[in-house]
Amino acid sequence: MSSSDQERIYVGNNANVSASLAIIADLQCRASTVGVDSALEPAFEAARRARESSSLYARAFEWGKVGLIATRVISALTTIHALSQPGS
Repeated sequence: MSSSDQERIYVGNNANVSASLAIIADLQCRASTVGVDSALEPAFEAARRARESSSLYARAFEWGKVGLIATRVISALTTIHALSQPGS
C-alpha cells in the first residue's frame, strides 16, 4: 500500500470520527444526559494512540476502537432521546 493510500485511510478515519462526534454533540443537546464525556474517554485515548502510531495496522485498529465506542454512545443517546419524547 502506498503512502498516499495510507494517508487517504487516515484522513477518512479522522473524518468519520469527526462526524460521529458531531452526531454525539447534537444528540447530547437534544436529550439531557450526563456522563457522555466519561463514556467517550476510551475513544479519545484510542484516537491519541492512533495519531501517535507509525504503524498503519495499529492506527487502523485504534480507529476501529474509536468507531465502535462512538457507535455505542450514539446508540445510547438515540435511545435516551427517544424515551424522553412525550408519549414514549
